[in-house]
Amino acid sequence: MDNNFTVKLISDRTGLSPQLIRTWEKRYKAVIPVRTATNRRMYSENDLEKLMLLKRATTMGLAISTIAHLSIKELYELVDKRNITEKVNYLPGRDDATDFHLNNCLTNIINFDYTGLESSLLNASSSLGQQTLLEKVIQPLMYRTGELWFNGEFQIAQEHMVSTIIRSLLGSMLISGKTDSKGPILLASTPNRQLHELGALAAAITAMNLGWRAIFLGPNLPIEEIANSIIKHQADAVALGLTYPTNDSALNLDLQRFRKIIDADFPIIIGGSGAVHYLDVIRSIQAIYIKDLNKLKNELVNLRSSTGTDGN
Repeated sequence: MDNNFTVKLISDRTGLSPQLIRTWEKRYKAVIPVRTATNRRMYSENDLEKLMLLKRATTMGLAISTIAHLSIKELYELVDKRNITEKVNYLPGRDDATDFHLNNCLTNIINFDYTGLESSLLNASSSLGQQTLLEKVIQPLMYRTGELWFNGEFQIAQEHMVSTIIRSLLGSMLISGKTDSKGPILLASTPNRQLHELGALAAAITAMNLGWRAIFLGPNLPIEEIANSIIKHQADAVALGLTYPTNDSALNLDLQRFRKIIDADFPIIIGGSGAVHYLDVIRSIQAIYIKDLNKLKNELVNLRSSTGTDGN
């Protein structure tokens, strides 16, 4: 597995201080990171997962000296998971159609039921419609899955399972969707070092459902490539998804440079779970911050009506 986390990123993800991580590493051999040619420690996803479990176990009162040697599987068996089903219910006790589908999906994830999760999402799409599925099931499902993974209650494998299945579903929606041939053009992507693409995909599908011609460029693109695509496709707006990392100082510079490259009044829409951490630069470049897909819908409708854009 790739070793691609610095101690700072591990600290941000786990809530453990860099000093404590190094203590657990040196004194108890809890994890053994690799070192780069410049002698920099790099941690793997397995290291991250184990440290999150160790944090959870020590919070329960267990001494690190007695559990540091345990495997990830043994740590999962150790920590209390008896009430996990109750914990993951998004809105337990409500007799609501969207919550029914959402809780079905969460149950599938708990049980590592890959096929069941696919079926639950397809059933939800058939029952609720595409846009409601995005807003009321997929969006909160991704949030809840990330929250439970961050708290050590879901394994990395479960988070990856959800991402893979939803990526496949959203890709199919985008490919099979019908667009207005005269509608305005929206490009969707994520900037360099932002690897999570689901939010940008959801934004493209939302735009498509509103009559825009949506083009998904893919994730992790240099801002120059995105700017060139705006010119190439004669786009009317661009949507950028920000998820992780949430403290990338280079991204601030990239976004400022992006505004300088494109027209000063060209609409830049920025959202995603990590966007709130970049509000200062978002405001400074006069981009549009959106906190969810409902807000995105409103902004896209306003953009189209205020500019009178009906496509090129």
